[in-house]
Amino acid sequence: MKNTFLISCFFCAALFCAPAFADITVNQAVIQQGEAVRVSVTPAEKTKSAYLVFHKRRWPLFPAPDGSLNGFVAVDPDTAPQKYRIQFYGRTSDNVLITMNTVVTVKKGVFPTSRIEIPKAKKAASAPSTIMKESNLIGPLFAQVSTAKRWSEFLLLPVNGPVTTPYGASRVYDNGRLAWWHRGVDIYNKKGTPIHAPSAGKILFSKTLISHGNTIMIDHGQSVVSVFNHLQTRLVRDGDTVTRGQVIGLLGDTGIATGPHLHWGLSVGNVRVDPMRWVKKTPPAPKKMQ
Repeated sequence: MKNTFLISCFFCAALFCAPAFADITVNQAVIQQGEAVRVSVTPAEKTKSAYLVFHKRRWPLFPAPDGSLNGFVAVDPDTAPQKYRIQFYGRTSDNVLITMNTVVTVKKGVFPTSRIEIPKAKKAASAPSTIMKESNLIGPLFAQVSTAKRWSEFLLLPVNGPVTTPYGASRVYDNGRLAWWHRGVDIYNKKGTPIHAPSAGKILFSKTLISHGNTIMIDHGQSVVSVFNHLQTRLVRDGDTVTRGQVIGLLGDTGIATGPHLHWGLSVGNVRVDPMRWVKKTPPAPKKMQ
């Protein structure tokens, strides 16, 4: 989260000019598909409500100890490469609406194609109806917004090992029977290898699914949620509180998996982003596709 891009804004309130907000800061003026942008607004006075609008939807802001309001906006491979406006809306203590905005540029990412033949023993797990049912079950949990900030500036890698399928890769199963873009990273290691929580949080979901295998979801706070699929064993339950680095499960090959690996996904504001962008230390270079 470098190359801070600072924009100082002057604006007019409804009937008079009032410097209710000194500036708006984004940590990157140019972002790539799969990245999240940190947005910070420094107020000159308190507000009763404040939020961002980006890509035709609202994004929350959260108060920080230094008095600023912080939040994220994020983009994925479905976000068209072009310029986008980030708009801020807030109301002062006397109910005056304040608005200001800045612009970021989204760059196109480079994503490979991964072709996978699902073993006969796992064909049933890949039924479209089953995949859809599970997606409808866990999908709404990515929209979870809790106000407490539990994540750190950099996340821990949940497990060491080569990335066998990177974020954003076009996944093509059984010569086109199924196809979608990869919403996380696959990391190879031996079955039974411990999986660690990348940051502190609360367990949103810990269940065995047919397609996704043994699955765990962690709410890290302030719209940041991580997911772990294909585990051999789950070691946490719904509602548990976990610490950074705590072992939450063991790596496996349950669900639609052609071999042992961890699928690790990260959601920011209900947009799936590249979790490796949040890790301080990059794991070994990609090898064979998993």
